[in-house]
Amino acid sequence: NPKTSSIAVPILHDKTVFGCISLIWIISALNVAEAVHSYIDPMRDAAQSLARQTAQEMTRVPLTSATA
Repeated sequence: NPKTSSIAVPILHDKTVFGCISLIWIISALNVAEAVHSYIDPMRDAAQSLARQTAQEMTRVPLTSATA
């Protein structure tokens, strides 16, 4: 959409991508440089925290086979 812009960061642990955090906004409200300056570090911090938590949960929960 030409009226919006966005930035995203991966939720990444080791070489595994669990997902991403995206921010989408109306261009008239904020330009990309302002968005990156204001939001990229908090987004990266949140992604790192989610990756750590997800990796910890994966080590606690035993994987089960989908076919029995």
